Amino acid sequence: MASILQDGYWWGGGWWWIWWVIWIIIIIWAFAWWMPTNRRVVRATPLEVLQHRLARGEITVEDYEARKAVLERDRHLGEPPIAPSR
Repeated sequence: MASILQDGYWWGGGWWWIWWVIWIIIIIWAFAWWMPTNRRVVRATPLEVLQHRLARGEITVEDYEARKAVLERDRHLGEPPIAPSR
């Protein structure tokens, strides 16, 4: 083994590229490990929150129906205005 290293076969004989492949794999793995898996946080809609509260028993069916009606009535308020077509 020592004669191979002394003769330059390891670095000069065509095996040097393995060193760079290993480093590239390590760098890609490090970036993948540090990057979050999901950058976009999915938030529940107000109706979904209301459904979960009903399912947990925090509100009654009557409260659910009344609040759902308000959400459906005011749903258009959160949407961007529609431009008139020409």
